[in-house]
Amino acid sequence: MTKTRWKAAGVLGAVVLAFAVGIWAGVSQHGLSVAEAQVTTVVGAGGPPPGVDMSQFWQAYNLLNQNFVETHASGTVPTQQQEIYGAISGLTASFGDPYTVFFPPS
Repeated sequence: MTKTRWKAAGVLGAVVLAFAVGIWAGVSQHGLSVAEAQVTTVVGAGGPPPGVDMSQFWQAYNLLNQNFVETHASGTVPTQQQEIYGAISGLTASFGDPYTVFFPPS
């Protein structure tokens, strides 16, 4: 190989190595933040905050479950778990931050 090809191979190797290290660092940092978030969620769970009136939520929940009529356009009736995930998605969206999203467990 010529000297130019060796330099090109060295630069390409350095770029690939930097890319691999970046991916490794991102994945390892992401794993820690997910674990910390799960611990925070479990520890912080405990019902609605004091002074929050959840009656409107439950009224809407019950009205929808009692009166929803399935049509071709609506697809299928969601399960109770899908309804809860939808409520969590709506709560998350209410913050108005495009980088804060809820992903239901797969």
